[in-house]
Amino acid sequence: MKKLYYIKCSCPGDHWICDATDNILEANKLLQEHKEDDSRSKFKIIYSPGENEAIRTWFNYKRVDKFLKPSLGFTNYIQNKHNDKDT
Repeated sequence: MKKLYYIKCSCPGDHWICDATDNILEANKLLQEHKEDDSRSKFKIIYSPGENEAIRTWFNYKRVDKFLKPSLGFTNYIQNKHNDKDT
């Protein structure tokens, strides 16, 4: 199994995994996209999910489904409703 890179989001009183990938270059690109989208929160790349939950959104659902589905052993997984069309 490939090594995974997790994008962790932290804001006052809360933290979660907002994205994941198996490529460090893509992880850096995703990190920058998340920082541009939300300048108030803090983002960083982590190498182990630890106790953090993963939030599934319209932006990350393909990667979350691919890398973090419970069937792959990741149990802290929250599914948000989204529209799969054209994403």
